Amino acid sequence: INILIVDDEPKNLTVLEAVLDDPGYRLVRAETADQALLALVVDEFALLILDIRMPGMTGFELAQMIKERKKTAGVPIIFLTAYYNEDQHVLEGYGTGAVDYLHKPVNPSILRSKVAVFAELYRKSRECSLANRALLVEVTERRRVEEQLRDLNATLEQRVSERTQALTTASEALNRSEAKFRMLLDSAPDAMVVVDQRGVIVLANAQTERLFGYPSEELLGQPVELLMPTRLRERHQDHREDYLVAPSTRGMGAGLELRGLRKDASEFPIEVSLSPMVSEQGTLVSSAIRDISQRKRDEAELIAALAAAEKANQAKSEFLSHMSHELRTPLNAILGFAQLMDSSSPPPTSAQKNRIEQIVKAGWYLLELIEEVLDLAGVESGKLSLAISPMSLATVMNECQGIVQTQAETRGIGLVFPRFEAPTFVEGDVTRVKQILINLVTNAIKYNHVGGAIAVDCIAITPGWLRIRVKDNGPGLNAERLAHLFEPFNRLGQEAGVAKGTGIGLVICKRLVEMMGGNMGVESAVGEGSLFWFELRLTTTA
Repeated sequence: INILIVDDEPKNLTVLEAVLDDPGYRLVRAETADQALLALVVDEFALLILDIRMPGMTGFELAQMIKERKKTAGVPIIFLTAYYNEDQHVLEGYGTGAVDYLHKPVNPSILRSKVAVFAELYRKSRECSLANRALLVEVTERRRVEEQLRDLNATLEQRVSERTQALTTASEALNRSEAKFRMLLDSAPDAMVVVDQRGVIVLANAQTERLFGYPSEELLGQPVELLMPTRLRERHQDHREDYLVAPSTRGMGAGLELRGLRKDASEFPIEVSLSPMVSEQGTLVSSAIRDISQRKRDEAELIAALAAAEKANQAKSEFLSHMSHELRTPLNAILGFAQLMDSSSPPPTSAQKNRIEQIVKAGWYLLELIEEVLDLAGVESGKLSLAISPMSLATVMNECQGIVQTQAETRGIGLVFPRFEAPTFVEGDVTRVKQILINLVTNAIKYNHVGGAIAVDCIAITPGWLRIRVKDNGPGLNAERLAHLFEPFNRLGQEAGVAKGTGIGLVICKRLVEMMGGNMGVESAVGEGSLFWFELRLTTTA
């Protein structure tokens, strides 16, 4: 857990580090207000312990700036002071958004106790975030279980078919041995009821007795519809009569879901499968009746869980979209006023100019993050529309090269784009294809070493598809990082690196490619660089 301690006296910072020494804390020192602001831009903090009396900017002024920033407004602040002991000073500290006000020298036990409270609050907040991620994982797992359930049902249906066919074959071979036939029938896991062409029960196995609560002697001679509620009897009768039109060509009938009726008048869901039987009495019909109560409960629970998860995911996407739109208005104002301050008369001092540059830089970075979050929310909510049409790949490549060429030259990186011997056209959204290609090349520049090389080319992998590749000779990625490459907001340990990023650019690119009907992938090895690729459908001229 990150804790920012701010004091212009190094020895005071050392004392705070000694008091708060704990393996669960990461203490970040700042001796000036500027250092504190920079640290708040780079990292996320659970708590800020702030000295009031500092040169250049007081702790009150620094706290006011921190509370005005959206990203840091929620960071709790504890003031420490040896000078400001009056009530008006205390009130001023609380007025700037502080959660506590302690006088030096501070009681170590009290300070540790207060810090522990805020650290625990931060942990709980982070656990909620992790719980949201776990919910997404659970949705994925439930969908996987649903697929398995369908596979199991298919396997179960096949087994029922095989068992019923086996029973039919056995009845033909052992039609003169009722005892042996009864033994085979009673061994079936489902309720087996044999009826004549009128639908009268001529035989019922032991499972039928256990499932419906009727002794066999009470069932014999009764219509099979006795085992179903009155409202469903006509439906089952029509199904059986339709099956009897040509039983020899039908084999086993498809399962019909109905409701079973026990002797005690209680109902339960069943599945009925019909199979023909030939005997001395003519054509009979064997009904395999299965209790599917548990399957229905499982299906209902799964459907409810999927609906709840989908609703939660939709709500999350809509929230991100609305919040991102709301953030852009005040951010544009911040950037505008910062630019006005930079060009004001008289011009700002060197220190002021440095702070203005920090505001502008942070503002543009935040605006970039907002735009990417909007894209991600649009993709996930299904509200992002694409204009799919044929496009000239040569034109797209030339425009993208012009955009990223200067950035590559700044870092001394060689950049090669393909030259097309013949006109090449692909299907896609022109704007989004440019966005994808620029994102991949920009990433290759940012995470490459100075003086590296990047090559963009196109190859045909399968008929009708063109693969666009971006190859660099940077540090590369190991298998563990590759497995998490397309996770939103996961920068694979690069958060403290020089290159800035949000961790959602690649996620957006992959989903955009999939929305255009293509695929996206990556190949990488440590020390050998990375190759990112995406595929688009080839087409004729526009």
